[in-house]
Formats: sequence, structure tokens, C-alpha cells
Amino acid sequence: MGGYLDEELEARWYQLGVFSPIMRLHSSSTEFFSKEPWRYSIGTERIMEDFLRLRHRLIPYLYSMNHRAAEQGIPLCEPMYYGNPESNPAYRYRNEYRFGSELIVAPITGKNIPELDMGKVEMFLPEGRYYDIFTNVRYEGGRELTAYRRLEHYPVFAKEGSILILSDDLDALKNPENLEVIVYYGQSGSFELYEDDGESEDYLAGKYATTTFTYDQQQGRLTISPAEGDRSCIPPRRNYRIKFVGAEGNGKKELSFELADVETDKGTELVLPNDATARNNDTKALLMDLLQHARIDYWTKSGLWEMLESASFPYVITALMMQNISEDLRKAMLEILLA
Repeated sequence: MGGYLDEELEARWYQLGVFSPIMRLHSSSTEFFSKEPWRYSIGTERIMEDFLRLRHRLIPYLYSMNHRAAEQGIPLCEPMYYGNPESNPAYRYRNEYRFGSELIVAPITGKNIPELDMGKVEMFLPEGRYYDIFTNVRYEGGRELTAYRRLEHYPVFAKEGSILILSDDLDALKNPENLEVIVYYGQSGSFELYEDDGESEDYLAGKYATTTFTYDQQQGRLTISPAEGDRSCIPPRRNYRIKFVGAEGNGKKELSFELADVETDKGTELVLPNDATARNNDTKALLMDLLQHARIDYWTKSGLWEMLESASFPYVITALMMQNISEDLRKAMLEILLA
């Protein structure tokens, strides 16, 4: 209300809205201000549209989490100290929160750093390993860090073993026939998808269905169990796109599969190839991308790249600390090197 045009702020507002309980695009009563993406520049419009579509795809996850809230009293958004009461950093980063059972969100609330064309946020990752759901970079947890992100990305993390269910259908008025199942490789995990008719209160009489997705890391097996409950509210058959983030094998750097016409009353299983293993971050590619977009002189970029190419890991860290560069550029490179 009574604000001013700021496309970067607008895009970050959309991103925060996606990872909020309710996403509403309000605006002031003036002919000069509205929330439609097509009223902004092409780059900002694309980011807005991508995140609006992501919100739509998240409906299966959000609906399941809101059912959990109603039945178990567990809110969709929780402060970090709920799950880590003995950890001091969990109390320190007050903007950071858990978003349902599978995700951690660290909102960017400040302007992009001109030199990097990136926003940043100081945050905390609990013990374990986590994946950025936009870049698929794996991070070691149990520490505090500064996350740097360009405008098209947002710091949202899923722990190893998390399973994220997304809709591949455009129609939000019925439960989807096409689902994407994203398994974050490295640990076993499970997720229960809840569905009802989305309109009535018939669920109070038991008219709803649940489908359990279980991943066994030791066996490399994903099990989609037969739907339980009242299956009249879900499609009799479904198509699944299944992606294992952080895994490689069978000669491929990414493991993804498609399962068609799976009967929801029978379920199915998928077993990874025997040589499936964790994929390391492509650190050099990430650093090259960072330097390519940095707004610094080319000779500085070349000198930094030569240092990265010539030194082994511990010496790179030491050499980087001695470089005559800004603290934000140094910390952005360290985020990648120490991920």
C-alpha cells in the first residue's frame, strides 16, 4: 500500500508467497500498480510465472500438509527451533522456517548485491545433508552459512531422504493423474499423500484416500503403495515421473524414470540400477557460473579462475582468503567450495 515500483522486490514477494500458507497478490487501488506478471519486464515476468506455476504444482504437498495440520495440530510453517530445541543457531535465524515435513525455507529479504547480481541470506542447516531444490546442489548440514542466490532462485532445502510430490496437471479442480515424485538421494524416507474431493466435508465421514511413497536407501527401492481408503476421489490410474536428485548410475549423471498407467489400487515399485551412487557437486562448473555473472573486471576473474585451477582444495581456501576481493564475492565462492 502506497509503495513504489521495484521489480526485484516484487519477484522476491512472489517467491515468499509460494512458500507461505496463503498466497494472495493484493495491490493498491491505483491505475499505476497491479500484480499481473505481464506488467513487468520480460525477465521479472518469467520469474513470476515460474513461481506461480510452482505454487500450483505444490498443491499435492500443500494439501497433505494442511490435512496434517488439521488432524495433528502441526502447522505448515514452523520455526527452526521446534525441530532443533538444543541448537542455539535454530533460535538465532528468526526468518528461517520449516515448510511442511520436507522443506526448509530461508527467505531473501534484502536487495541484490550489485557486484554479484545476487541476494543473500544468513541461515542455519541442521545436522545431515541437504539439497537446494532449485539448483540440486548438496550441502553438509550442522552449520551456519550465507546463501547467495540470483533472482530466479530461492533458498529452499530438502534433507536427504525427503520425498516431494508435485502435480503435473493444469486442472486444480480434481486430483491429478500425472505426478512428479522427487526423491532426495542419500537416506531412506517416506511421505503420505492425502487426497479427498477438495470441495465437501465428506472427508469427515472417511471419504478420502492416502498413498504412501517409501524409499529404502539400502535396497535402492522406491515403493508406491496401493492407495488406502476411499479411492473414488482419485484417478484409477496414474502416470509418474520419478527423479532421484543427487544420484547417478547406469552411465547417466541423473537418474529419472517414467511409470505409465499405474493402477492406484495396486501401486508399484522401482529399483535403482546396481551401480547407483551419490553424485558429487560439480564445484568447478558452479564457480565458473558465479564468476561469469559477477560484475567485476575480467582480469580479476581470470586470476581467481587460475587460482582455482592450480591449487588443491585446502590451499584454494587459504589462497581465497588472501585475495583482494570483496567479502561477498569471497563468501559466495566459499559457499560453493564448502557446500
